[in-house]
Amino acid sequence: MGARVGPGTVMTAGEEDALEGVLLYAARNYIPLTTADLTERVRQLCNDGRPIPWTPDKGPGRSWLEGFLGRHERISLRLARIYESNRMTCVEDERLHKFYDFWGQFLDEHQPAADHVWNTDESGEQHRVVVWCR
Repeated sequence: MGARVGPGTVMTAGEEDALEGVLLYAARNYIPLTTADLTERVRQLCNDGRPIPWTPDKGPGRSWLEGFLGRHERISLRLARIYESNRMTCVEDERLHKFYDFWGQFLDEHQPAADHVWNTDESGEQHRVVVWCR
């Protein structure tokens, strides 16, 4: 039957599927996105005049996030990995090679201005990030 009970979603099915694709792409390419990153992008996307159930300046809340994750089972929340220094310096780690190859291509393609490049250190913090494959 496929009929859903309750209010409809704010984003269209196509928009949600596109957002899922972006999240999966980011996860495959080692680009960490927090739930705050996700909800801020959704807030920006949906502040186009359509009716939204949240405050336009604050964006979607926890219930929207839970609903989105429930509709997209390939997306899940995980704690960010903090690698030990010996693993990060290991030349055989294929993930590092893939990351730096991707990062080099990204920089060549987009050429961000110096004030758009941030140096971060996760050693003292653990954030929940949106990742793929449950």
